[in-house]
This record gives sequence, structure tokens and C-alpha cells, in this order.
Amino acid sequence: MSYTYLLHLDEPLTYGPRRRVRHCLGIGASVRNAVSPRMVTSESSPLTRAAVRKRGSVGKYKVVKVWKDLGAEAVARLRRRGLSRVCAVCREERKRQRQDEQLPELLARSIEMALQRRLELRRDTRARKR
Repeated sequence: MSYTYLLHLDEPLTYGPRRRVRHCLGIGASVRNAVSPRMVTSESSPLTRAAVRKRGSVGKYKVVKVWKDLGAEAVARLRRRGLSRVCAVCREERKRQRQDEQLPELLARSIEMALQRRLELRRDTRARKR
């Protein structure tokens, strides 16, 4: 039995001239052993090794998702789709960002509705006085 796990790094790993990675996809017999600093071996993914061994300089990482007995085709599909789409932490960040972008529009709409309601109330009170 093998497990496929997704690591989310709080601070991205930098390798190469312009390459930054925030996710690592790993495969192992046990997730606990796969991301434990003592159990990372030369057979582990280079990115997983860097994330786990240099934990102090890279920052913290989270095991975001674990799949049991995924085939090679499913792993390839995950990589093609983009790991940030599968990552719950990144999805939550994108959701918050969308809400922050929509906030000014929502505020403007609610202010406009309040002003319209106020004008309607003024008209009603003027009509009653006459």
C-alpha cells in the first residue's frame, strides 16, 4: 500500500533562476515517515527533502491532503491540473482574495440601496404632509 501526499509550504522553495515551488507531491509507504526529517532518504523527492531538511530556513509545511493507492495516471493528472488547485490552503487564500476584491463593490451597492431607501422615505413623508 502506498500513499500520495501533498505538502503545502508556507514560504516557497526557490530553485533555478526563476523557479519557485509552494507544493510538493510525494509518494511513500507511510506519510508520517515520508515527511519526518529522520526518515527522508536519498530516494525521497528532492523537493520534499529540501522542504523537510531545511525546515528552519524554508518555514513550516503542512500535509494538506493524502490519497491512498493512487495510480501513476492519477498522479500525472494531479500534476497537470496544478497542485495549487487541489491544495485546501491555497483554495482558501483565493476565496479570501476574491471576497476582498468584491468588498468595495458590495459596499457601494449597499450604500446606493440605503440612499435610495432614504429618498423613498422622504418622498413618502412629503406626500403624507400634503
